[in-house]
Amino acid sequence: MVYVGCPVADLIRYNAERGECGPGDVEEHVRKRIAHMRKGTAHVYERVRTDGRVIEMRGTPLPDGGFATTFSDVTAYKHAEEALREANETLEARVAERTEALARALDAQRAAKQEAEAANLSKTRFLAAASHDLLQPLNAARLFTSALREGGGASPAELAERVDRSLRSAEELLDGLLDISRLDAGALRPELRRFAVDEVLRGIVEQFTPLAEARGLSLRLVPTSLVVESDRRMLRRILQNFVSNALRYTHRGGVLIGARRSGAAVRIEVWDSGPGIAPQHLDTIFREFARLDHDSPWGERGLGLALSICASIAPKLGHPLGVRSRTWKTRPWVKASGSCGKDR
Repeated sequence: MVYVGCPVADLIRYNAERGECGPGDVEEHVRKRIAHMRKGTAHVYERVRTDGRVIEMRGTPLPDGGFATTFSDVTAYKHAEEALREANETLEARVAERTEALARALDAQRAAKQEAEAANLSKTRFLAAASHDLLQPLNAARLFTSALREGGGASPAELAERVDRSLRSAEELLDGLLDISRLDAGALRPELRRFAVDEVLRGIVEQFTPLAEARGLSLRLVPTSLVVESDRRMLRRILQNFVSNALRYTHRGGVLIGARRSGAAVRIEVWDSGPGIAPQHLDTIFREFARLDHDSPWGERGLGLALSICASIAPKLGHPLGVRSRTWKTRPWVKASGSCGKDR
């Protein structure tokens, strides 16, 4: 249909009727484009044809008053341009991701360095305190042995009891140091199993009942049918330390141990009628070699390791520890409690 003398309006109308000029009224497309040509207005348009090709239309006025319009297929160029844009966006995303990963790695490295420095400092203080505390019972045992050999002062039975007590203190300290060493080395790994918590509690009560009776204290167990998922041996060690501490500082009354449901978990609680703990010291008691001013009425001196071992074992089991101290009108009570695993 293109021939010399063919009206331009007919060509524009032909394209507009086939959607090549975009949406809108056909005659409005014709009028607008004829007006641009008469004014000699240069223009550049891009249209996406129905077959997906991209056509660039470039209109340019001619010196003699005519008007030239060129049509170029720029589909390949547009595809390349889109691919380049997507590649740039992908590259930026990858750079941002790598930058974020590097930042996280640096933060983790700094945290690990700080943790290692704190661990070295803590270990230095720990070894210094351990050396001092280990020498005390050994020196005491040596003095009592000398007194026993010389035969003066206290009776042989009393001196023998003091020697035995000193050696037991040294043994207890070495056991604590061995446990802490295993924890630091990662040698103590929990083996989670389901078991009745009452079995563990009854074993602890049977173990400490002779000691409680010798001191005129009551050691009572609240029976329970709850089942927990934990490491039996490690959980038993935590509760042993709780009960041992309770009996060490309780001079009248007794100790009560039991378990209760707490939502989806089970909470094991150890109550004692000891002297109580000041609020500002509730967190301190879980630190290594942290000992308060309370004296044991039974002549025992705590090493400050039992509760720190509990605080080291509990996170490996996923069990939080807590302590609460309060004074009743009739008698003081201390409650130390820890979650002992989810009830299944």
